[in-house]
Formats: sequence, C-alpha cells, structure tokens
Amino acid sequence: MPDLAIASQTVLIADDDDDLRRLVEVVLLKAGIDAEAVNGGVPALAAARNSQRRLVVLDVKMPDLNGLEVCRQLKSDESTARSQVLLMSSDSSHDDVEAGYAAGADDYLPKPFRPSELVRRVSRLLISPA
Repeated sequence: MPDLAIASQTVLIADDDDDLRRLVEVVLLKAGIDAEAVNGGVPALAAARNSQRRLVVLDVKMPDLNGLEVCRQLKSDESTARSQVLLMSSDSSHDDVEAGYAAGADDYLPKPFRPSELVRRVSRLLISPA
C-alpha cells in the first residue's frame, strides 16, 4: 500500500512518445501513485501551471518544447518553482545529466529504466521536502 502522502499527489508526465508516456503512467498507477499524462512540453507547462503539480516527469527530447526548457521555465516561475522535476532521457552521458541538473532538475533517470527504479525515484521525490 502506498504512503498516503504519495497517493494523494498527482504526478504530471510529459513525453511525446505515446507508448513510453502510457508505460510511465501505468507503472505509477499500479504503484498507487496518481498520474496524469500529456503529449509534449507545451501541454506540460500549461498543465503544471494550471494545477501546480508537486512532481513533473519530463522527457528531455520533445519536439515542441524540450524537457530542459520546460524545467527551466517551471523553476523560474514563482507559481511553479517548488514543483520537483524528474527528467528522463536516453541521453545519459555525464554532460547530458549535468545539463539536466543545471536546468533545475531534481533527478535524472536514464532510459531505458526498470519500472521499479521509476517508482523508487518518484516516491522519493514525492516524500522529500520541496
């Protein structure tokens, strides 16, 4: 059974890959973590601003607005600055990860990942102070 602090929060997921976006959503839902998924960076930014999500999971490579830029905008906007960001990317070199943290990410998950690792990282971010 999930921690009530985790279960009461809806995680926003943004990825332009339909299959991966759905996979992340299903993995979190099966773990008892409420999730909402959107297709791309522009809808992610709008959804995060409208609902002030505690955690936003972003793919780095999205064609409309990449995850790094969404992260920067969330962190620089007073209304969303406390949102935590988990970036996901198949680009996982030291420089890629450093660029993610420089954009303001709270964590960086290389793809491919194990579902249990995704749940562990999301859970950790949801229970940590913002």
